[in-house]
Amino acid sequence: AELTGSGIRVFTAPKADEPEWVASLARAPRAVLYLAGALGRATPAESVNLMQLARRALVPSGALVVDAPLAAAAHSDPAAVDVTMRRWLAPNAATLLLEVGGFESPRRVDVDVPAPEHASWYMVIGTSPAL
Repeated sequence: AELTGSGIRVFTAPKADEPEWVASLARAPRAVLYLAGALGRATPAESVNLMQLARRALVPSGALVVDAPLAAAAHSDPAAVDVTMRRWLAPNAATLLLEVGGFESPRRVDVDVPAPEHASWYMVIGTSPAL
């Protein structure tokens, strides 16, 4: 997403192209980057790579937002949320990923559930270091 004179413009990329798309943003860094559901679809190595790419895609003090569903139980099936989801990612793991990626003050924000049959989601928000 980027701020414009008339509001916020949101850019999206096909799920398969996320790393390449995030890397391309480094040519014109953004103030906010929202990786919607990306961490649950990525392998651990891909997740670390996405954090590094996101740092380069943000202006100093820019915000990175990631989100993921909370596992309802230890035996929950990730495919019940999204067939492309590979694994559950606990909020503390997402927070740690942002810390390892060099983001400052990562914090968890719980997201309201639209209906009881939907999975609960959380967001983790961190900022890129200021110059």
